[in-house]
Amino acid sequence: MALLMSGAMSFAMTLIQLGAEDLIRLLSNWFIAWGISFAVALPVTFMITPLVGWIVKSLTRSALA
Repeated sequence: MALLMSGAMSFAMTLIQLGAEDLIRLLSNWFIAWGISFAVALPVTFMITPLVGWIVKSLTRSALA
């Protein structure tokens, strides 16, 4: 999940920043940005997943009671 999300977001932001005129430059900068964004996204995913699970469990438990 973190891999695909970081790839999509970094591609969109790189495309907005550079435009699509120079494909080689776009892809080169995108791969660099993707590496950085994945390095941020993976630990955040590991930290947020238990919190989201706890919130969902709390909400569904109270809805069933």
